[in-house]
Amino acid sequence: MFAYRLIVRGRVQRVGFRRYVLEHARALGLKGNIRNEDDDSVHIHAQGDDENAFNKFIELIKNAPSPAYVSSVEIIPTQVEEHKSFKIVYGELGDELQEGFGAMQSVFEDYRQEFRAYVAEFRSFASRTDANFADLKQELRSFASRTDANFADLKQELRSFASRTDANFADLKQEVRSVRDEVKALADRTDANFADLKQEVRSVRDEVKALADRTDANFKVIEVKYGEISEKLTLILNELKKSNEETRADLTRAMNMLADILNRLIRLEEQRQQKQQQ
Repeated sequence: MFAYRLIVRGRVQRVGFRRYVLEHARALGLKGNIRNEDDDSVHIHAQGDDENAFNKFIELIKNAPSPAYVSSVEIIPTQVEEHKSFKIVYGELGDELQEGFGAMQSVFEDYRQEFRAYVAEFRSFASRTDANFADLKQELRSFASRTDANFADLKQELRSFASRTDANFADLKQEVRSVRDEVKALADRTDANFADLKQEVRSVRDEVKALADRTDANFKVIEVKYGEISEKLTLILNELKKSNEETRADLTRAMNMLADILNRLIRLEEQRQQKQQQ
């Protein structure tokens, strides 16, 4: 049987890293424990019989998912200890509460950054759309001006032609009909262009709705993460509840803090929905 002490550095505290390591260590059949250190590192004692499982364990640690980030893993051979399973060595109540709130804050911050990126992308798209509409409007005005000038010239030419000879009136009438057909064709093409423009605007509206749906989904994920962290903190608090009167007072304050955070999240979600409806 082998045994190693691992010193993991990086962004590994208050981001749910210990729970991530616990789940994978148990899945790979390793025994030992994991605990936070005062220097913001995490120490792991891991032992077992399968070297391949241990190597996979190291790779999983190095590639911990966001918001955790592992900058280095120091592997030190050590003595085999008496462990029946793999466990988390918890610190004091205040530290564990800070760990739970820190993990929730890290997840929320990642979703907030993602939402800001969506907002910036939408603003950029809106800016480009406004510029395109401005160009289209200018082009239509220029076209209308040229058309008015062309019709003015045509009108003058028709008057001059009519005054010179009545014999060519039949040809003039035919030419006018031809011009009318061209104008009608132009109007039909303009209607088609406006139909395409209308379809594009609808597409933009669908994309905005999809963005709103993704934002709602992100907030739901935050609520789920909050529920998971709340359940874990509740388990810790229940284990410590039997200690003494001072601990029970700490538990009461912690539960009040959780209730206050939940109420704030609900108010933020209601405000966001109200802004979206406006």
